[in-house]
Amino acid sequence: MPTSSISDFPGYAAAVERENLVRAAACLGLPEMVCGVECAPMTVEHSRLLALARSPFLLRGIGVPGLVAKPGVETDVLTALWIISPRWRASGRARDAFLRSKPVRNLMRLPIDQPVAALLNYVDEAYIDAPPGDGESKSYYAFEISVAVEMSRAFGLPLDFWNRHPVRDFVRWLTGKPSPLKVPLKILFQLRKAQRHTDHPEAIQHNASDKILADGVAAMNERDKAPK
Repeated sequence: MPTSSISDFPGYAAAVERENLVRAAACLGLPEMVCGVECAPMTVEHSRLLALARSPFLLRGIGVPGLVAKPGVETDVLTALWIISPRWRASGRARDAFLRSKPVRNLMRLPIDQPVAALLNYVDEAYIDAPPGDGESKSYYAFEISVAVEMSRAFGLPLDFWNRHPVRDFVRWLTGKPSPLKVPLKILFQLRKAQRHTDHPEAIQHNASDKILADGVAAMNERDKAPK
């Protein structure tokens, strides 16, 4: 039976439903879970720490089988879990206590493909509203700077995100103006979309599900061109 509606394209309706669920759930401010281990919603700061740790969970297209076959993937899992933990801080003692905790020990007893898949999904959902990149443009400053400038201009968030003094963090919390690097990515990308729509209502927005839609339209066009 020929496809008569874009919602009939395989996987499209489920992808849109997932996008809407991820966006709505992000607004509740709840912790996230990875195989029973509590995690903070992913932020720009988490992304940078994972990048500095050369975490493979930031790589696109590698997939669960590729990661499971990677030597040392167990260490990669533990490192990622510690970085995104609400208990994270630059302390070896705190890290050791976290790794000895019961939820982490239970997670590491699971087949390794389960936490690997859960972490990939955690990262994928965090970037669900991220703009597409062509991978070819030059970069003249860190992504953190771009985020800080946008959030400062649009929402008045502080630019001194490098100041990590506890008193400064308390003032940020008290005034309701957190460091832009600590805004969950699921919220941050939605804020950027909303602000850009306000400034440029004619601009085209991007959804992760658009690729499924584009592939479905392309397949339908090819089918229509085929000889009858």
